[in-house]
Amino acid sequence: MKLMHLSDLHLGKRVNGFSMIEDQKYILNQIIEIAEREQPSAVLIAGDVYDKPLPPEEAVRLFDSFISRLKRLDTKVIAISGNHDSAERLAFGSRIMRESGVYMAPVYDGNVEPVVLRDEFGDVNVWMLPFLKPVNVKLCFPEEADDIKTYTDALRVAVSHIWQQSGGEGQRTGDQNAGGEGQQAGDQNAGGEAAAAGGQQNNGSRNVLVTHQFVTGAARSDSEEKTVGGTDNVDADVFDGFDYVALGHIHGPQKIMRPEVRYCGTPLKYSFSEVSHEKSVTMVELGPKAEGQPAKADCHAFSNRPAKTAKAGGKTEVTEAGSQPDSVAETAASCVTITTIPLKPLRDMREIKGTFAVLTDPKFYGGAVAGKADALSDLRDCYLRVILTDEEDVPYAITKLRQIYPNIMILEYDNARTRASGEFGDGAGEEEKKPGEIFEEFFEKQNGKEMNEEQQKIIDDAIASVWEVRA
Repeated sequence: MKLMHLSDLHLGKRVNGFSMIEDQKYILNQIIEIAEREQPSAVLIAGDVYDKPLPPEEAVRLFDSFISRLKRLDTKVIAISGNHDSAERLAFGSRIMRESGVYMAPVYDGNVEPVVLRDEFGDVNVWMLPFLKPVNVKLCFPEEADDIKTYTDALRVAVSHIWQQSGGEGQRTGDQNAGGEGQQAGDQNAGGEAAAAGGQQNNGSRNVLVTHQFVTGAARSDSEEKTVGGTDNVDADVFDGFDYVALGHIHGPQKIMRPEVRYCGTPLKYSFSEVSHEKSVTMVELGPKAEGQPAKADCHAFSNRPAKTAKAGGKTEVTEAGSQPDSVAETAASCVTITTIPLKPLRDMREIKGTFAVLTDPKFYGGAVAGKADALSDLRDCYLRVILTDEEDVPYAITKLRQIYPNIMILEYDNARTRASGEFGDGAGEEEKKPGEIFEEFFEKQNGKEMNEEQQKIIDDAIASVWEVRA
């Protein structure tokens, strides 16, 4: 069975004041072309469909058009909400849409029903687990609330209940709780009828999880919403037992611990920390489950295929360690082949650096247009972060530069003054610190001395109280 893994569309997003809707239309058209070519049984969208809980009208219309076009290809759509989405708004109409093969995850209530697909090898249970905070899980399972202190605890409880449900009597996909007849979600392209959901974890069914969380070890980007101190981390071993985990939330494509626990990344670059990313669509092919046996080396592969709209021989994306993805899974028990197909944006995102005189010299930007100086694309069409190295500010620099480069998003100076004042820099590392450590540094800078034990206790208690509410 072939699945397409997408996430973090962030429809309606504005980057540095620039609307990305035209770029998003362009890239979704490209994804439709790939779907026409690849003919996946289902498209998995792992959260952050929209950039805001209340998305603009044009973003809603764009998503409506996208899923409608996928349905015309006889492809099922399985989507969950992310931390940027409103779970309630995204789930609106989901009971009706299920009948058409469009499955939007309902608001989490502790009961997760799989979408069940079938091919010649049997059932594929697709479990939808939207973005969760500890408080969401505590409310659903109050008897286990005392054991839920972290995001890892919360996801472990949620996943354990998924496995408990999978061991129960099967239920056909569709909204039976709403009183309607269950709608079959069989993979018609594979010639199969709908299969009953459920079954033991190792009963021959393959299990796919679609979820939206920050898994420990993932490499982050500036465009992602961060929690100070890494308190939203989820340990990867929570997802042991799933044949494939379609992750959303992190914008760089990468695997976590094993190839089958994967972030597909965003289809577009949404910050200049993503300049080096090779954006792509992830295709997943599930073979037969190796019943109770460890996976064979020749069952697991990772490859890159060029798209028609991208240059042949697209690069394999950078993983969190900057290495090539592993080709053999460590623990999965089914044949899983993961392929990435490169995406080519309407406008790339790049950085240029130099003096004002150099950047406005036709030899510089003219050479880029001619394909010289290792230019990847016409700089004048790209979204740009321009870094001027002049020691003195250039009057009306942004106005003058935009006559050549109309899509400048950011203009910065990197010189002795900005470095001395700390204006130039990426501020990296703050998200790695604990909230208390950051406050201690702030207190010391403001007061010229360290906090005493009594003050530290007051702050620790306050942070613990606030985090309990926000969790």
